[in-house]
Order: sequence, then structure tokens, then C-alpha cells
Amino acid sequence: MIVSASRRTDIPRFFMDWMLNRLEEGYSLVRNPMNRAQVSRVALDGRAVDCIAFWTKDPAPLLARLDRLERVSPAPWFVQFTLNAYGSDVEAGLPRKAVLVETFRALARAIGPDRVVWRYSPILLGGAGGRYTEEHHLRYFETFARKLEGSTRSCRLSFLDAYPKIAPRLEALGLHGVAQERKAALSLKLAEIGAAHGMEVGGCGDPALAEAGLAGAGCIDAALVARVAGVAARQGSPGEAGACRCAPSVDVGTYDTCANACVYCYANPGARWTGGAGQGAHASVVGPAGACAEADAAQGERAGGAKPRVALADDGAPWRLARYDPHAPMLCDGLRPDDVVTERAMPPLPKATLPLF
Repeated sequence: MIVSASRRTDIPRFFMDWMLNRLEEGYSLVRNPMNRAQVSRVALDGRAVDCIAFWTKDPAPLLARLDRLERVSPAPWFVQFTLNAYGSDVEAGLPRKAVLVETFRALARAIGPDRVVWRYSPILLGGAGGRYTEEHHLRYFETFARKLEGSTRSCRLSFLDAYPKIAPRLEALGLHGVAQERKAALSLKLAEIGAAHGMEVGGCGDPALAEAGLAGAGCIDAALVARVAGVAARQGSPGEAGACRCAPSVDVGTYDTCANACVYCYANPGARWTGGAGQGAHASVVGPAGACAEADAAQGERAGGAKPRVALADDGAPWRLARYDPHAPMLCDGLRPDDVVTERAMPPLPKATLPLF
């Protein structure tokens, strides 16, 4: 079984203590978001888990707990690190980009570049004054790729999916997706930039990526899982252009708990920001060489242990965040009298046959 931690929230940034406790105890409880009376008991011991895929926009808390993670993890793991070229109008809750670049490099030094995947996702356009253009993405993608060279071998692209529940907030900010007829050309240019810096750029879920000739690679990619964990995972829909190619996984996260406050996120209803230290009004993206000097002040904030600010929408989202208990078996939730708990049975994955070269 591959454990996904998590598409639904940023576990490495906000809930790493919970995750470590779950790994130590060998199980977690996960509520079915489509049928909330159904709860799965997911085994997290070495007999059940073959690989763990972490998803995050800031793995600094994971990095700070690396020794414990290596000690309690039942299986090999890797990190998908999303790093985009947006300011606080789009990603209000994140540290400065320069700080995130340094965190990325530090993580790669600690666990190796093969276990850190750069996600540039989602690509959207518009914003105040039309600041997010294709040229903006090309410029800052090259800047990131140059600064991350040697810290990752892989980059995954995706384009904006305008889910109905996020459409109003995107429209209010003047944000929109890339026109379908422009996606392939933009993807190809980004792939060429990545290749120049030692990165294979790929993705799935959009036929434009295949049209551009990019590697058909999933987010939880079967080939990567084989290299990292030595097991053979099934690749999702390998023969269908534009289909999801992610290997099957079990997600242990909970919706409506992430405090990153990204306006494009499908996992939260939307957010404004209140209180605490963080990016604040400073939302510049890492620029040309030398721009990482802007990280100095932000590093002081992080060294002082300032907690991430909490995102609160007008309706209180993410409302489940207030229920966080690092010792609870379920993330930001608890069992109710009418819940039905069943064991989530997943057979172990077979050993992978790796290429000789």
C-alpha cells in the first residue's frame, strides 16, 4: 500500500506530530468524505505500508523532525514539494519564496534529490493588473529551476482546474486558467527549461501535456515508487492521453484543515488571514541571482519558532483545524456514535524489477 499524506491537507507543515504519532502507533482512522458515517482503519505498520508520499508547500516542520521520521517510518518515503510563482494574493499563508527555496535545498541535502519532486502546480493566469502571464511563469520557472538544480530530478506540471466551489473567488481576483490551445506550447517551453537544469518535466491529467511530448508521469509515479521503495505499483490509466497516471494510494488526510490559504485550493472553501507571523504584505517571488538575500529576515522568524498563521474564511474555514489533537487517531476529527469503522485491506505490493542501467 502507498500512503498519501496528503492531497487533502498539508500534513508535513501543520500536522507532522500527528503523522509521527500515527506511524508509531501503527494505524490511523480516516473518514470517508463522501459518506461521513464510514470510517476506515488504515494500518500504518511495516506489513501494510510499502511507501509514503508526502505532499507539502513547506516541509520545514518535517525537516526539523527528520530523525524521528526516519526512526518510525515503516517504509521508504518521498516528498512532493509545491513551489509556485505566486504572491500573497494567491498563496497568502506561505513563507517568502527565498526561504522555501532554501528549505527545498536543505531537504534535498538531507534525503537526496531523487526523493524530492518539485510540483509547479497549478498554472493560472491573470490577477491584479494581469500580473500572472505566460512570460511571468517562464521567467520565474527558470529562476526556480536554476536555484533548484541538483536538488531534484523531477518536476510535475498541472494546469488550473476551476472547480465550481472555487470559481467565485478566482473570478473576484481576475484569475483564470490557460487556454487549452496554449497549454502544449507553454508546457514544452517549461520542459525545455527544466531539462537545461537536469530535471525531467512531466505530468498527467491533461491531454496538452501529452501533446507537448512531456513524460507521462503521475504525481505518485509508479516508476518513482519503484526507485524509492523497490516495489511495483500499478500506473493509473497508462494508455489514455490526458488521464491520471498516479499509482493507487490511500489518503490519510482530512479536508478543511489546511491553513496555507491558497485561493485555487479545492480542499478548503477559501480563506482570509488573521494574526501571527508569516509572509504578510511581502509576497515577492525569488528574482534574479542575489534575490535570495531577502530570506534573511524571514529566516529569523522561522528560527524563532513562529507558528503559521491560521486561515479563516468568512464562514470559519478551515473549521476543522480547531479540532486538531496530535494524539488522536483521526486528523482533526473524532468518532461519532453512528460511525461504522471497517478495516482498510490493501495487499502488499510486489517487489519491483529495476532496470540495470
